Amino acid sequence: MVRIERREGKGWFFIKVDKGNIPEWKRGQYFIIRYGENYKGIPSFPFQIGDEATFVIHSEEKIEEITNIEGPCGKPLNLSGYTRILFVCNEKGIPAFINIKQKGKEHIDLFMLGSTELGEELGVNYRLIRSLEEVKEEAHKSNYDLIISAGDNEISKGILDLNIPVEHVACVDTPIRDGAGLCLICRVYVKGKMKLNCVDGRWFIAGDIDWDKLKVSKEEKVGCLRR
Repeated sequence: MVRIERREGKGWFFIKVDKGNIPEWKRGQYFIIRYGENYKGIPSFPFQIGDEATFVIHSEEKIEEITNIEGPCGKPLNLSGYTRILFVCNEKGIPAFINIKQKGKEHIDLFMLGSTELGEELGVNYRLIRSLEEVKEEAHKSNYDLIISAGDNEISKGILDLNIPVEHVACVDTPIRDGAGLCLICRVYVKGKMKLNCVDGRWFIAGDIDWDKLKVSKEEKVGCLRR
């Protein structure tokens, strides 16, 4: 049974499913929530609350009529060998953070940019930051061996531009339609080679991504999807 709760005025939908009714996922994998006409879909990272798998979607559209939940999709995020991790995101990245944190035992700190309403509602512990410069300052003071960024590509690119001497993995944000690599709208160029975010991602080494090409490509793809 699927239960849908909308947080009025915030654009957030909470979709809850008995955990036994969907396949088990590995950390870093996502599902596609299908709804409405033309089999529309939104990717979402799952996490567990009680016996339910929970998905959080930010949308202004009416998605109450869910037709299917597909997944798990994408490659798992392998964090073996890391012990102290800094996760940086805005509200859009909170589901990814919970997904990663629930599936591992590493120490993970959360830095959040901007609004914190969703973080408060889900009860996550975080430090609110005003700029990405604070990430650089904290990385110099603490012994983080990995930075993970999520939410918007601008956050990941901004951290990369700070030249912080810590390995950095980014959750890449692209339109995702089928989750099987058929439509090619989610292409990402990694070390000069085309990858598909829906099947090869959504996690890539930030320094290996052609962010300028990704920005132009994403704008073109979004335009096509709206036509």
